[in-house]
Amino acid sequence: MNENKTIEKDLQYGENKTTFELPAEDDTTRAIIAAEPEAAAKPTHGTEQVVESAPRSAFLSRAARFAFFSLLPAVLAIISITVTLALASSFLGKINVNSTALMRLMLGDIAGGYDYVTADGSTTAKPPLPPLSGDSLSDTAQQSPAPSEGSASILTLSNETPYSPDMDEILVRPRAVPPLEELCGTYGTEAPIVLIIHTHTTESYADTAEGGYRSSDKEKNMIAIGEIIADKLRERGISTLHCTEVFDSPDFGMAYYNASGAIRQYIREYPSISYVLDVHRDSIELSDGTSYAPTAVTTLGRAAQIMFVIGTDHGGSDHTEWEDNLALAARVQSAISADHPTLMRSINLRSASFNEQYTKGSLLIEVGATASTLDEAKLGAEILAEYLARDIIG
Repeated sequence: MNENKTIEKDLQYGENKTTFELPAEDDTTRAIIAAEPEAAAKPTHGTEQVVESAPRSAFLSRAARFAFFSLLPAVLAIISITVTLALASSFLGKINVNSTALMRLMLGDIAGGYDYVTADGSTTAKPPLPPLSGDSLSDTAQQSPAPSEGSASILTLSNETPYSPDMDEILVRPRAVPPLEELCGTYGTEAPIVLIIHTHTTESYADTAEGGYRSSDKEKNMIAIGEIIADKLRERGISTLHCTEVFDSPDFGMAYYNASGAIRQYIREYPSISYVLDVHRDSIELSDGTSYAPTAVTTLGRAAQIMFVIGTDHGGSDHTEWEDNLALAARVQSAISADHPTLMRSINLRSASFNEQYTKGSLLIEVGATASTLDEAKLGAEILAEYLARDIIG
């Protein structure tokens, strides 16, 4: 079977017939001809063998699928990342936060807000500890005049959002959280009502910091301040949980993300939690880099001033009911200011949510600042806790 056989097949292309030769021993080709006579019957050009269309079609189909399912998503992902970075960079410029905070800002939707360290958003190392006396420690007790009579004058608002809440209307807004007696009737007298947490746990004060205005000692950092508030609330019959977990070390940039997970876990375990108080200390620096101590002289002594930070949904988080938190801050601020006119700083309304979306009684509380002393912060926290208790009790 060494000779070639001539296989003649009539193909109708108009009026023409075509005859072609194939090796007789080519079993593969013969099988293709038997299975797909039409594909094998295409005319040759000169002495070239016919190239079957089926394998070519399969290759093109695979290539098309690869391009659609693999290359296209990759291209779209690159475009999406580019647009996101461009928008984030623009947003950073608008809020005066430097580019090193980009990753923390991108975590904002997950964590509920971005961290802020200094007044200009700087993430650089803190300056050396300031002296505890002398001109470098400015005192706001003499700089902040007592407000005049009337609710509107004592409900000052430092607004960093496009929203324009009417503070007089906010003040008389119906309570979003029922009074304590009603909460206890629903959940039981032993059910936790308040959760105190510290996103920036290691924040500390001028006379107690180990370096960088921070301390790992729970007797000197924000845990000590939170315990003052927790003890006062418990004395007033309000069941309170105090979370002493450290969220800002070793990775300060993940603090809000870490704290958000803890808050959700506490609420899952204790659905009775109606108030979440995130207790911080602020960092205030003047234009010359001097650390600033916001201080009030009260009938009980020198106390660190207090500021409520209220988050919103402007930054994109799911926090549409932020006015409930603002109303709580307004009520407590109004009550404190009536008795201690210089203790409260202006309520700070912000774009990020700062994990305040989990309850209608959430507050971020700044107790003093880096240049304050621990004793001043403790007194400020004690006064604050009394008025918080009054509002919670109703």
